[in-house]
Amino acid sequence: MLKKTFFLLLLTAFFLPFALLSEEAIALRIADTLPEELPVLKSAAMLLAMQQNVGVTFEKNSDLTKALTELADGKYDVVLAVESALPESAKTLDRTCFAIDTLAIYLNSMNLVNDGAEQLFKKAWISPRPSWRLFGGGNRQIHLMGLNKGRPGSGIFRFWLGKNSPGIYLGLNSTREILIMAGDDTEALAISRFAEGYPVDKVKAVAVNGVSPSLETIRNGKYPLAWRYVAIVAKKDASAPKSFIDLLSSEKFQDKFESAGLVLP
Repeated sequence: MLKKTFFLLLLTAFFLPFALLSEEAIALRIADTLPEELPVLKSAAMLLAMQQNVGVTFEKNSDLTKALTELADGKYDVVLAVESALPESAKTLDRTCFAIDTLAIYLNSMNLVNDGAEQLFKKAWISPRPSWRLFGGGNRQIHLMGLNKGRPGSGIFRFWLGKNSPGIYLGLNSTREILIMAGDDTEALAISRFAEGYPVDKVKAVAVNGVSPSLETIRNGKYPLAWRYVAIVAKKDASAPKSFIDLLSSEKFQDKFESAGLVLP
């Protein structure tokens, strides 16, 4: 009985900042509109709650426009968003980039295609039976490979496709699996997160719109399949939002983002 009581007390103490608190007790309200589930963001929010002994709420919100309106109205203190998705009216708001998500197009090294327009790659992905004729080749069918839904990187892939549904493709669970399979299939057109140091003897990451993926082109914004994740605040000098953003920008959490497959800004 004592063990059960202690366990309940421990759970209550740990999750109290995320419980139903009065409006006055909540110091930080976060809306996450990102296409990817990033557990590290919740970890940062929970750490802040424990460090400063304050209430924090963390809500998933798929409606960016609504979240920004509620940020202006004071319902939220921080909105996490894809920078390129921000409406013009929101681009003057104070924001901090804490990570960059990317996609790379991987082909077998034997494939003669080294560059392609983004819209052609997207067309290949939404076509029922795409062929290499799209890229000036023959009628050989393209073998699409991508991440299974729910796997890290699959959210930004579907964000890239927009309202379009992907065609039939081989679903895999990680970038590593995709690179291995693409290395064994000369007709493969694979998409996953950019992986620095992939096995170049079997697989190549091709240029998109004339720009090859690299840490430099991703960070300077020239590579088109890269999306900056930003934290937006309504009140620049507010204590709790500033502390949260400082955590995201800290070396500890930047390492966590990198380990999750993101590129540091």
